[in-house]
Amino acid sequence: MSYCTQADIEKLIPVKELVRLTEDGNGTAVVTAVVDDAIARSSSLIDSHCARQYQVPFALPAPAVICDLCAVLAAYELQARRPQTMPEEWRRRRDDVMKTLLLIAKGDVVLSGAISAQGEPVTVPVASFVSSGRLFTRGAIQ
Repeated sequence: MSYCTQADIEKLIPVKELVRLTEDGNGTAVVTAVVDDAIARSSSLIDSHCARQYQVPFALPAPAVICDLCAVLAAYELQARRPQTMPEEWRRRRDDVMKTLLLIAKGDVVLSGAISAQGEPVTVPVASFVSSGRLFTRGAIQ
């Protein structure tokens, strides 16, 4: 199951650059098969990390953070097709995504709305507190 689309990747990489990264000849169009393969590999990598905490593949639409992580990973995969011209920024972004996936796998990052590995819907707990009452009032400050 794919967690992002070519349109999501185009938000990260201009179409002209995407053509350069996917076309191995002299074409002028994005090779969608290459993009789809990068998305599929990225989605599988996400599933392999998230399976410790969640039922995968995620139901669509997947949590927004999963879509964002997938788009960055797929963009990196496309950049890696031309390693001699890959900007260092993409290596850093991929490293950040991998750190996030490790945090998800450990359970330190919660994906609200997903289904846990035990089959329960995941919710983010809401913090609340109860006061013991007012100690001071306008007339009783001493």
